[in-house]
Amino acid sequence: MEVNIKKRLRNLYVNQLIRSFGFSLIAIFIPIYLLTLDYSLNSVLGYLLLYYTVLFVFTPISLILSKKMGYKIMMLINIPVAIGYLLLLTLLGKVDIPIYVIAAIGGIEAAFYWMPLSGIFVRSSHKEKRGTQFSKHIALGKISGLLGPLMGGLIAAFLGFNILLYLASLFILLSAIPILKLDNIKPRSKLSLSGIYRLSKSNKNYFIGSISNNIISEVEGIIWPIFVFVILGNLVSVGLIGTLVAVGTVAFTLFIGKISDNKGANHLLKIGGLLYAILWILRIYIDFPLFLYIISIFAGFLFLVIEVPFQRITYNKAAEEKDMDEFILFKELPAFLGRALIFIILILLPSKFFVSFFIAILASLFFVFFRISGKKS
Repeated sequence: MEVNIKKRLRNLYVNQLIRSFGFSLIAIFIPIYLLTLDYSLNSVLGYLLLYYTVLFVFTPISLILSKKMGYKIMMLINIPVAIGYLLLLTLLGKVDIPIYVIAAIGGIEAAFYWMPLSGIFVRSSHKEKRGTQFSKHIALGKISGLLGPLMGGLIAAFLGFNILLYLASLFILLSAIPILKLDNIKPRSKLSLSGIYRLSKSNKNYFIGSISNNIISEVEGIIWPIFVFVILGNLVSVGLIGTLVAVGTVAFTLFIGKISDNKGANHLLKIGGLLYAILWILRIYIDFPLFLYIISIFAGFLFLVIEVPFQRITYNKAAEEKDMDEFILFKELPAFLGRALIFIILILLPSKFFVSFFIAILASLFFVFFRISGKKS
């Protein structure tokens, strides 16, 4: 059994390695790609809002289908949906396709991947090593995508976005190989609104913490690259920024995972929240090019100091529940609320960059003043 679990984790890591490289080529450029096609910033934010709304709606559908077909089959179904999503993006500007249709397909693709992935991971990781194991999961993805953003920027600048999207699709296709080696786990979750409500009441700080964590993630992963594009005005610079963030992430990922296992996640969250808030304050007031590059390395590190311990708490909580899949499903509710909140606010308000950075400061400070878990997790 132990050998099978290790083999399962290894195949998940390889899948993440290949898939992350494919998406690292294009992920941070999709909003910018839409801007270069003369869509307004509000239209792009609306695209992202719909993407995450569909992801939220289809996550329980993904779990229901997984109960019938198994996690492995759902992850394989994800492959053609993901490729279709990227290929539809190549048709923009040539064929009259509403970007919101593409956003919806992207949300479905994400739901069909992340729900099964989380379900398999929580069944295959150990509580005492979960921080280390999750940090390996992140590190492998980041290592594979270390040069992805920079390569993506160069390809987009010199060969065009279409070539970039085709190349990303190829790697998504190759990511099916390790999935084929997985055993096909079928969850036995009993979905109920009363169960979700019970989890919301018993995990109030976690609920708000998840909202905060997802706000930080969206501002860092989406709003910040758009800001860099506006300031520096070229795709290669955005790609270099993405690569520098990955450098900061890879350099410290396993270190943070071990500290999370040994010292406790709440302790790390307080440190990470305070330092990350300071970083966002600096970003508001300093925007010269050299600073943007340097601060991106620190951003990759500080994001980890929040992300790794928070996800350790998440998967520990899921593993402690009788119905772990119900908790995995529950965690998508505050995740969606955090993402929706930031994009709705930005659509409605002017000074979008200042507002998003200020909200990221508040979200970071939540971890300083509140414990996410009542005991060492």
